[in-house]
Amino acid sequence: MTTPNPDAGHDSSGFSYVMVGITGAIVWDIVNSINAEYRLIRRWSLSTLVYFLSRSATLVAFVLMSIGNTSQVQDCTGSLHARTAMFLLSVSTTSLLFLFRVHAIYYGNRYAAGIFIFLWTCVISGSVAIALAKGSNNGKAAPSDSCSETAVNIITLVITSSILPMALDFIIFLAVTWRLFQNAHVTLTLKHGLKVMMFGAFLPAFSRALLQDSQIYFLCNVVLEIVTLIAFTTPIGTGLSFYTGTSVLVHLAVRNLMACRVYRHTKLQLGSRDVVSSEQSSMAFGAPGTDLESKRETSQDRDVQS
Repeated sequence: MTTPNPDAGHDSSGFSYVMVGITGAIVWDIVNSINAEYRLIRRWSLSTLVYFLSRSATLVAFVLMSIGNTSQVQDCTGSLHARTAMFLLSVSTTSLLFLFRVHAIYYGNRYAAGIFIFLWTCVISGSVAIALAKGSNNGKAAPSDSCSETAVNIITLVITSSILPMALDFIIFLAVTWRLFQNAHVTLTLKHGLKVMMFGAFLPAFSRALLQDSQIYFLCNVVLEIVTLIAFTTPIGTGLSFYTGTSVLVHLAVRNLMACRVYRHTKLQLGSRDVVSSEQSSMAFGAPGTDLESKRETSQDRDVQS
């Protein structure tokens, strides 16, 4: 995806401060999670590779963004291409982490897998479309100028970089919640159903942890999505306003940080001996009482990634 260009004047300095702040937050999260990530390396899998690609791409994208807006860049065009590639990789791998998650929970359901793969492809296609629409504001400008893209269509930017990923997250959240809802150890009534869906009551510990992680992730993204839409409708400036540009980028960064947090939590909890021995035997990611429990226990070890 492309990266927005702030409005002129004081907005340019403010935009640079925001980029540096986001980069610092990403670095802090990596340092704070170093022990957990070392444990992830010891449980290597395809999803672990995607996780580290997502982390690395997001960090590199915002580092390049910060450099391009705070210092001289001799090869602006090359910097923009690298930045765009990193944002594309960040968006696609972040969404892919949740594709792994829903695939594991709906293991063996080809229709569900096909639907979610199609939705993930739509998100990637949107990001590629906005990347192809970008341009450079100083490919031949003086070295002292900042290196940032020219304005692209604001509606396209908001839809492809914010709304489409959010729509995918919302659908996955509903799908995961519904599947976990079926694991409740209680006769389902309206009252009990609300308790299960809102608080994870009557669920096994691992199912409850999955649900609560999904709720935290979704709540954070909803708040940021609302902020982005408010900024989008704010009649300040023309083209890419400072408020819309920064809110979109903050949303992308937080979405990646939260997705990685959910992945670490679920992956490490799934690898816990206590969880594996006490919870997996009582938890089948399908309708309760089926004879596929042992098969799905194996799939959880192999596929359940957050």
